[in-house]
Amino acid sequence: MVTGFGPGDRDLLPSMKRIVILRPHEAQGDPRRLLTYVSQRRDTPGPALLAEYVGERCPDLELAEAVRQQFEFAFTHSPSRVPRSRATYSRAFAHFGGFTARDWRAIAILAWEVNQAGRAGKHYVSPPTRERYAHHYLREAWYNAQQLVGWEWVVERALRVGGYVVI
Repeated sequence: MVTGFGPGDRDLLPSMKRIVILRPHEAQGDPRRLLTYVSQRRDTPGPALLAEYVGERCPDLELAEAVRQQFEFAFTHSPSRVPRSRATYSRAFAHFGGFTARDWRAIAILAWEVNQAGRAGKHYVSPPTRERYAHHYLREAWYNAQQLVGWEWVVERALRVGGYVVI
């Protein structure tokens, strides 16, 4: 049994269930290490995948499309990708919960950073910013946030902290 998951997490990520086959030399060790190993073999999330996850957890097409546009902006910083102003998006997001356009962008970056933890490569924000994001959106220290297995847990925790998903 894998420890560290709460009772409300049993049905978490129903569309993300996968069967993973490990070679004998990979299957040794504690379950957390195995989960980390498996999650690090996955691709990093892009805007469409992040938005698809939010759309599954909060099934409102208007919210999902607006969130996808914010995720695209977070990764590209291209104003042409976002047809409206940040204030317009924030007013629209106010109908669904407490996150603003800036918050959704930060959550996308945080999911990326957690997925990249321990890997060499591109980082979008500085270590102090990662720490601030982790505290604000996950109610966790960055050190603990890095222990989350997969970017889905970051988005899920942020949705719960923001009141979008109730257990």
